[in-house]
Amino acid sequence: MYEDILDDEVEEKLNEYEKIFSESFPLMQFDGTKEELIKEINNCIKKHKEYDTSFWDENPDYDD
Repeated sequence: MYEDILDDEVEEKLNEYEKIFSESFPLMQFDGTKEELIKEINNCIKKHKEYDTSFWDENPDYDD
């Protein structure tokens, strides 16, 4: 789960992701820093692919 700060820069990226994919970025399934989050969102936008949450879908009881 993402536990870094949700500042204006992060909020802007989350909004950008939501506008493109019509749903919010799955912060509960993302583990990383603010910089890693922004990089991942940019990567999703560039490739026009939603963030892959298949690991979490297949392993719902996994607790890191």
